[in-house]
Amino acid sequence: NQFVQLDEEYIYRLDHGDGYPRKVVLTRCKKDEINKVEATGVLDIAGRIGNNYTGVSVGGLECTSSNCITVGNSMIKDKTNSTTGIDTDILNVYVTVTQKDKIGTAESKFQWLTYYSETSMVEPSAPHLVKVNDNFLVAMWNIVWQDTDSKDELPEQFCYVFLDGEGNTIGNVHTESGMLSDCKPIYSQNRVLWYTTDNKELTFYSLTTEGILTKTTTAFPKTLTVYPKRLQDCKAILNKIGKLVEKNLDTCYS
Repeated sequence: NQFVQLDEEYIYRLDHGDGYPRKVVLTRCKKDEINKVEATGVLDIAGRIGNNYTGVSVGGLECTSSNCITVGNSMIKDKTNSTTGIDTDILNVYVTVTQKDKIGTAESKFQWLTYYSETSMVEPSAPHLVKVNDNFLVAMWNIVWQDTDSKDELPEQFCYVFLDGEGNTIGNVHTESGMLSDCKPIYSQNRVLWYTTDNKELTFYSLTTEGILTKTTTAFPKTLTVYPKRLQDCKAILNKIGKLVEKNLDTCYS
């Protein structure tokens, strides 16, 4: 993954590299001097240079007035596997904080947000990071169950934790029923908003900064009308939602 943020003067980029360098790297450059780049490695990645498997997923980058904050998941490298050079333990979520004006000259602050183990039977997806303001952010991730052969229906769950502008947690990690999608949630009107779909239903989520979660589920309509005719590419989508009935091909599809 690659993430980009901007402020009035600089462009900030977060890159996930498997070689040269093999690390997660935060860079910045002035908008009018894009060839003059400053870089700081926020997470070193174990293993051979160029090995595509890194055991890391980069999830998000947000900028406050003074810091760049990133989240991702990684395997804790307390011991290494002789083949990959990467710890075989479960994934965990991390956060890093780098002062904007010290990119290229100082190390980032790194801390784990979770401590799942192999006995936990779950691990986190790549997390999202949503900025509310300069001193309040939300890190969020799905729970991925490891017992994929279970005959029991495994619950859909996600976790979130509030962070301050220095990457410190505000309260505990919370677990809720529901799911996040691949699309990054947004912050609007004092709420973090996102939706999920299973091609049968749409579920809209709202999470307040006080930790109040609400969900609204609605079924896909059986009939959709798409204007104008040039949107014929939508026929495939309509077929997934319900039976396609073509009407008045000069103007619309229903």
